[in-house]
Amino acid sequence: MHIDCLFGIRLKSKDTDENKKRIEIIKAEYSFLHNLEYYLAEKKETGIIIADVIKNEKCETNTRHRSVLETLLYQRMAWRINPKADFVPLIASKYKFESRACFLLDNIHYVESKDSIFLEISDIIIYIIMRVFTYLYLQIKPEIIKADISKVPISTDTFRSFILNNATFTCCESLKNDVAFISGSNLLFIVKKTEFINLRFFKEVFISSNSK
Repeated sequence: MHIDCLFGIRLKSKDTDENKKRIEIIKAEYSFLHNLEYYLAEKKETGIIIADVIKNEKCETNTRHRSVLETLLYQRMAWRINPKADFVPLIASKYKFESRACFLLDNIHYVESKDSIFLEISDIIIYIIMRVFTYLYLQIKPEIIKADISKVPISTDTFRSFILNNATFTCCESLKNDVAFISGSNLLFIVKKTEFINLRFFKEVFISSNSK
């Protein structure tokens, strides 16, 4: 489709602790904002965030998710919209200038997924990536359940083409207190024809370093 796709990745733990789940969301969204700001800087363009209104059974909207995203965005913009703001950042960046947003505009626009073709495309792409990554994860941890390639709705060739030409991933590395950028060429380094991406690299980047 020749659409550039940016992702903030965070390994989802099995922990039921609500605070740990919130930290996972913070790290994933922080990584995404980092990725997006870098992309806009390269293009010399400004951008806005259009986000899906997420609903659950307990309330009309998932306010926890919205507050995390809005708080992270505000903290990245505070230097220019409220320079005297005093707050404890949700994530303290290794380099202060990297935590500042120069190309993202102020407001997040929430819409229903069904009303936006771009959000619907995003949902489909994320679902496919989730299926691929789940398959790879189960290959590494076969004791959980056998990896079933029939549940992956994309061929290895198509996925590799997408990863190489359209996708950039970022993940928050807690031990280094930094955000790592992962390009398609890294993921496809020494990859077998039958593999979606390099399994060893997937294990080292998306599981080992991303689980701390």
